[in-house]
Amino acid sequence: MDTPGKLLKAEREKQQKSLEELANALRIRQDFLEAVENGNYGIIPGEVFVKGYIRAYADYLGLNSDYILKLYRKQTAKTAPVESKADIANKRKFPVYKAVLIFAGSILIAVFLFIFINHKDEEPVGQSVAEPVVEQPEVIEEPKIIPEEKQEEITLEITATEPTWILVAADGGSPAERMLYPGDTVSLKAAETFSVKIGNAAGVKLVFNGRSMDNLGSRGEVITLVLPEKENAREDEGQN
Repeated sequence: MDTPGKLLKAEREKQQKSLEELANALRIRQDFLEAVENGNYGIIPGEVFVKGYIRAYADYLGLNSDYILKLYRKQTAKTAPVESKADIANKRKFPVYKAVLIFAGSILIAVFLFIFINHKDEEPVGQSVAEPVVEQPEVIEEPKIIPEEKQEEITLEITATEPTWILVAADGGSPAERMLYPGDTVSLKAAETFSVKIGNAAGVKLVFNGRSMDNLGSRGEVITLVLPEKENAREDEGQN
């Protein structure tokens, strides 16, 4: 069975290129490229970066990156367990058993309600009926409408100077992943916060709310930022 690593390594050797040469050209750590070739994806920090490195590797060699990624998904897909005949038979029997329980429970509930309603309708002999109490209408104050203050949006601009993967989430929403190449720029807006994961800290420039952020990290370093800065937290995942 062909795997992404076998095809990439075979094409690299065919073009007489070394892993060191690819690492320098793609700005990706050499041990990560070697892990892709060997199928040892566990040492790479996250599936987002695995896919990004495979795509960048394949594009650099002139291969069909979509086909290579399809092989990766097929390689890492989990096989569903095969059900035995006994399990299938038990599943078929279960609905009948369940239906019997529901029917019996419905009868018990109906009997209970019948007894309760008949007992409630019986009035004790000689008991006087209390006069209804007339309640005074409740005065309800109209709620005061307080105009909502319009919140100002925060902005983030990401510009790539080297190839890198980014993963961005705005206001705690679903993260979006993207591969950036030199010159690519992404402009984003949010109401409160951004969460940004960068696969190559030295390969991007950030401008948050019009202010440039420099010295994010070293080449090949994986960092996570939470903006605005007062909640800023970085995690070094790239250099161990």
